[in-house]
Amino acid sequence: MNTKWISVDLKNPDHRADALAIFHSNDDYFLLSGGKKATVDSLAEICTSLPPQTTLEQKKVLLVYEEGMPLALLDLIQGYPSRDCAYIGLLIVHGNRQNKGWGLHILQELEQRCAAEGYVRLRLGVLSNNPGALAFWTKMGFTEQLLPKDNKAQSIHVMEKMLIPTL
Repeated sequence: MNTKWISVDLKNPDHRADALAIFHSNDDYFLLSGGKKATVDSLAEICTSLPPQTTLEQKKVLLVYEEGMPLALLDLIQGYPSRDCAYIGLLIVHGNRQNKGWGLHILQELEQRCAAEGYVRLRLGVLSNNPGALAFWTKMGFTEQLLPKDNKAQSIHVMEKMLIPTL
């Protein structure tokens, strides 16, 4: 499984088309998360939205290709919520490539990259109304974290996974 990872350039029409192909193959996710199908505006929002107290320099939005074909899109915030953590905002695999081991492969490569950059854990949020995603991330070794009661995003399961340091 040989993949190529490329930073998304919103001005590049090929990047927009490839991201939208991935999005449109996952209409169910976008209907669950936002109540509507994905558009170019959805991609722009993913590329520019940030958690509190972070900057665009911390954000990576990557297209993952396999044999020249769009495979997945990954949104990653480095150093969030703490310096030793990388936050997965979104990992979405093309619909016709799901359940074939690609999610695991991409996650393993991401874990290696993050560990090499000194991160010790990955964090993400899973929508409560998305039991398939919750099952996937649990199977990948993520565990649910308890958050303070004042958490405003109560419909999200916050999950983390410790990384194995690179030698």
